[in-house]
Amino acid sequence: MRILSESAGAVPFRVLVELGHTGGRTGCRGLAELLAVADAVRTSPGVELAGVASYEGTRSGPDEVRQILRELRAAAEAVAPHVLSGVLSGVSLSDVSPGVSSGATGRPGASPVTAGRLVVSAGGSAWFDLVAEELAPLARPREEGGLDALVLLRSGAYVAHDDGFYREVTPYNRIEGRLLPALEAWAQVLSVPESGLALLGMGKRDVPYDIDLPAVRTVNGETAGWLEQARVVKVQDQHTYLRFPPGEEGIRPGDLVSFGLSHPCTAFDKWRIIPVVDDDYVVIDVIKTYF
Repeated sequence: MRILSESAGAVPFRVLVELGHTGGRTGCRGLAELLAVADAVRTSPGVELAGVASYEGTRSGPDEVRQILRELRAAAEAVAPHVLSGVLSGVSLSDVSPGVSSGATGRPGASPVTAGRLVVSAGGSAWFDLVAEELAPLARPREEGGLDALVLLRSGAYVAHDDGFYREVTPYNRIEGRLLPALEAWAQVLSVPESGLALLGMGKRDVPYDIDLPAVRTVNGETAGWLEQARVVKVQDQHTYLRFPPGEEGIRPGDLVSFGLSHPCTAFDKWRIIPVVDDDYVVIDVIKTYF
């Protein structure tokens, strides 16, 4: 907070205070710690409290996800009066119970508290249905029991989806609707040095490998029954090892193999430009990545 305050110019830094959990990623461990940080924001010139945030994706199941989301909701209720009511005077946020306004009007030397809507942000790509369910009430008008909050769902993987990790964990496996994978990699067969093994010109510089290895889709744009048994078993810097049924002759050097990917995050960071193709694989656009 001190560094932000010292670096602030005419326009204050607007910050979200993050709620984490034991063993998780960043963020305050518990509501009391979060409120202490929010109090430090309040007393730091050049810094404004915009709201609260969390990331529930590191929780192991629905009960644990709901728990941290309800803690986040309590944090939002605790800081909401101070985000919306102007500069505080001599009241510590750490002394304020969730949902109780201080009624304070001013304090010399403290930053003005953000006059806009309270921001509440959460949402990975595995539990966004529960995030919406738990946090949506905060967006209701105050006269309807809400906080008139700006609830931001930041589920990034929906943009591309995948053929691996997110295919397995997407909420659309339990609610109505579906997402289709939009990322695909193509590689040329460089060698078939032995029965049942093909080496392709695709490596760690090209495709994700941190969660799952690429999954075979087609050879030369065609599907075949034996492809169901084909598996990528290793990805090196510039080569992919593809195992397939021994004796199968449906893959030769020069063939083009398409792959579905797992984990879009570590696909985007490998490409500055990604081509967009139509159903005939004609390039119709390009996407610049800023990952």
